[in-house]
Amino acid sequence: MMPIEEVKYVGDETEASCPVCHCDIWKVPGSLSDIYCPVCWVHGTLSSNDGKLKVKWDEDNIENPRFSTKFIGKHLDFITESHKRFFAEDQDKVKELIKKYTSYGKIIKPLY
Repeated sequence: MMPIEEVKYVGDETEASCPVCHCDIWKVPGSLSDIYCPVCWVHGTLSSNDGKLKVKWDEDNIENPRFSTKFIGKHLDFITESHKRFFAEDQDKVKELIKKYTSYGKIIKPLY
């Protein structure tokens, strides 16, 4: 029942870890200096100082990451559009996959 302001992350963390989910993997969508966390979509800018990478994370993204109340709708729209694109653009591929999987026949769960 600790207040959320007092909750601290106790796992391993680096200076470049995401400030929201603590993931240390980045997605580089275009230019190398712009990055984002693939888990919670918090954006940042990379810089180098004495051979060490530093990340300046976007404060608004920290307050409103991917699964926040503000952006959950945007996340669901992204999923919807991805599925629409898959089924609209790859319809022939989907039909071939359906044939492949239905050719397996009926799958029966073994009795134990």
